[in-house]
Amino acid sequence: MKEYADLGGLTNLADVFPIIQRVDYNGFVRKCVGLGKRMDLILQGLIDEHRRDKDRNTMINHLLTLQDSQPDQYYTEDIIKGLVLIMLLAGTRTLSTSLEWAVCNLMNHPAVVKKAREELDSQIGRDHLVEESDISKLPFLQSIILESSRLH
Repeated sequence: MKEYADLGGLTNLADVFPIIQRVDYNGFVRKCVGLGKRMDLILQGLIDEHRRDKDRNTMINHLLTLQDSQPDQYYTEDIIKGLVLIMLLAGTRTLSTSLEWAVCNLMNHPAVVKKAREELDSQIGRDHLVEESDISKLPFLQSIILESSRLH
């Protein structure tokens, strides 16, 4: 995902200057092709894994079921891989950006950090990490998350 983000932020000079399309300046096209092949192998492995275990309730399994029931429609493996890739990229980027904003907001409000830490210490303690099941015991932390989402 990091490589996709890095390549997505670069400009291919051949897009700006079409006259140099035959020259792979800085190996941009080579990097994109290599990343595409590696990602295709990973996604194909994911599809094969879901094809073997059909009892899962996942988006991939639902798409594979549609592929089996409607083979003449648009549910090719390339389409499924593309959908999974888009969801991975979008989810990864959105989550990391949201976390960055939440941390920035907390750094600007030390009193809020202190109150959140007090809530964590009193409800969870310092001896283990917060788990998803603990979130219901942390209303102040939930409010921080909601406010950060509202702001950004």
